[in-house]
Amino acid sequence: PRHDKFFQAKKINSKGMILLATTGVPEFFAATSTTNDYLKFNNFIREVYRVVKNLKDKKLVIKPHPQPDFVNNIIDLIKEIDPQIEIVLDTDLVELINSCELLITFKNSTIALESMILDKPTISLQTDKWAEESEIVRKHGLVSISKLEDIEPAIHSILKDDEFKINLLKNSEKFIQKYYTNRGRASIFLAQFLENF
Repeated sequence: PRHDKFFQAKKINSKGMILLATTGVPEFFAATSTTNDYLKFNNFIREVYRVVKNLKDKKLVIKPHPQPDFVNNIIDLIKEIDPQIEIVLDTDLVELINSCELLITFKNSTIALESMILDKPTISLQTDKWAEESEIVRKHGLVSISKLEDIEPAIHSILKDDEFKINLLKNSEKFIQKYYTNRGRASIFLAQFLENF
């Protein structure tokens, strides 16, 4: 049911905005967390900014994960990088994702699936090994990046190589078709199921 509104939304082919949707980082507070994990996350954000800043007619917009502890940390980092970067906190996610040309997130976050549902090319920056081995990565439903130096070529491929982008979107669609049933009608289906239970 959570994704019904994404399946029901009219898909819009937007140009110009690249959305970086950061995720919460609970593992950074866990016993297994390392300083390298934190630095990798920050370096990924800095590199995305550097690449997008050098693209003509492209604008980077940041959507932090709503986890309260994390919002302040990411806002501080973004302001340190460039105080002019737009940061969006409270917004309609369908509308925000629909208005982007490309979505970039971390660790195959739920927002990656939502982006794929709305036919947006999606990049997932991997700070953990497990994320590199997930089904969505194996099926090439998104572009999975675990090395800093792969960010720029991936963004350029999506924005400038039509064949690459078309294949990525086809793989995304196949993944969504395989793993989501009752697309756009899950709430109705669940209500009917419970009623007949």
